[in-house]
Amino acid sequence: MQDDAKNGRSIQLSRKEFRFLMDLLQVSTMIGLEAPADDPTVANPQARARTIREGRESLVARGMIRPGGSGEKDKVQGKLLRHALPCFFPEKALLMIRDLPQVGRQILILFRRGASTVVHTFPDPASHRLEEMEGAEDVAALILSVFPLQPQEVRQGGISMPIQAFEALRQAAEAGDERQALKVLAGAPLTEEEKLALVRAIEHRVISGSFAMLTCQGETITDAQSLALVADTMSGWMISQPKDDPAGKTAGVERIGKFDGLAGMMATWLTGPLAPASGQTP
Repeated sequence: MQDDAKNGRSIQLSRKEFRFLMDLLQVSTMIGLEAPADDPTVANPQARARTIREGRESLVARGMIRPGGSGEKDKVQGKLLRHALPCFFPEKALLMIRDLPQVGRQILILFRRGASTVVHTFPDPASHRLEEMEGAEDVAALILSVFPLQPQEVRQGGISMPIQAFEALRQAAEAGDERQALKVLAGAPLTEEEKLALVRAIEHRVISGSFAMLTCQGETITDAQSLALVADTMSGWMISQPKDDPAGKTAGVERIGKFDGLAGMMATWLTGPLAPASGQTP
């Protein structure tokens, strides 16, 4: 497995190499990666031992790991360590999932640690690609490349509805049952045109996905904010959890005309100042 020759900012690792690196750095879990019990490469002691051994051999051969001497641990070389630390020990993370019927599911995870931001992608189920980001503009450009919502006219504000009602709306629209979906929206303060636009944006979506903005301390997520985006060629909609509903029982649904402002907001949040650690003054 080779690094991306097009730029020196990325590294590609096999699943075996990745699992060895986690073992070496004593990391048990990672945001966006299945639990060991669900990963056949480490699901049982025999498979795990083989994966760790073969991953180590590969990274040593690539010059990314310096073998330890007698009684010493292996050492992770500079570039690999620089890419790995934000992924395994993040202070912030932005999880993006693009999910379209005709394309499938794509997961991208942006990790922030100190001054470093790294995006982790999965070129295929058995490999990992880690690439350094240069700042908020770089992150925003990546978000917009994955969710290329074209500017559109906005005619109405948003609505709030019980999460169960939104799920019923989504299921009916995805099944192509516009009549049932419109029944769910019968009492919503939207025009008939807006209701149909929302239903068809879900039904005929060409952009669809979700975002989770996570603040981390060690392996613990201390704060989480989420939103979703759905759009067809005629309208785009943002689905979010209202700030006054920490229990997550309500969905806020808002028609949006463009996405660059939200993408910039998430990029600035990820790369911006970190909150002081507990016990420290700002």
